[in-house]
Amino acid sequence: MSVGVLLALISAISFASLGVFVKLLYAEGFTPLSALTWRFLLAGLILWIFYFAIRGKNFDKKKFKSVFLLGVLGFSTQAGLFFCTVRYLDVSLAALLLYLYPAFVVVFGRIFYGKKVTRNQIIAIATSFVGGVLALRPGTASGNTSVSAVGVAFGIGCALWYSNYLLVSERVLKNVDAFFATSSLSFGAALVFTTLTVARGEFFVPHSFREWELVGGVAIVATVLPILTLFASIRRIGAARASLVSSFEIVPTVAAGAIVLGERLHWVQWLGALFIVMSVVLIQMESKGESNVV
Repeated sequence: MSVGVLLALISAISFASLGVFVKLLYAEGFTPLSALTWRFLLAGLILWIFYFAIRGKNFDKKKFKSVFLLGVLGFSTQAGLFFCTVRYLDVSLAALLLYLYPAFVVVFGRIFYGKKVTRNQIIAIATSFVGGVLALRPGTASGNTSVSAVGVAFGIGCALWYSNYLLVSERVLKNVDAFFATSSLSFGAALVFTTLTVARGEFFVPHSFREWELVGGVAIVATVLPILTLFASIRRIGAARASLVSSFEIVPTVAAGAIVLGERLHWVQWLGALFIVMSVVLIQMESKGESNVV
């Protein structure tokens, strides 16, 4: 296994811990807004420290403004929708719904940007749809007999928003350093959630070691670490291969939910997860200029 692939796997596993940390923060009394605020405040601070340590004083104010606005309007909304999804659904199901986004990217890319769609991508879209239907099978080990409609709405909304966010980002972030972009996006998200949390009277400073431990986990383990390792992986094996390896984030997410939170998927939902993973792999393996365009 190459170093680049290993780094991409570390990134996927780290990202997979996000939902678990969020659930544990909710159990400690955090609201979605307060959890999001501390995630991006701490992660943004650490990312900027790393950025200036590595890049020095190379700071482009013009690029910062455009990326900052993307963080305020796009990134923060996606993160907020995912945190709300986790509040109503098991972590594993929330992750499965989020990973419908690659199919949505293909569909919206075709509708709004005139991007070409290949036969493999059409197969992937159909596979993703089937996987989503199977994943929403009612009944879990926690005793629920139905899936929260509110949670499903948040989950699908998150995937829809994320797909459009990625398409817009493709244009806005063109020729922008990835590390700089992530730091700027995090700063924008931190500003949004801090303002909302203070306005709603939900801002508080963690006071116990347990709370700081979880805040540090969601910011460092589930945000900073996966971002840094993903960028390092991309430098070694390229964005396409790194994205393909990272697509298996669903597997450690389901495993983490089972081990830490006692969540369980029915075998039909596991089949749905397999279909969704297959669709992601099919889309990620598409290369530019592929034949059989429809």
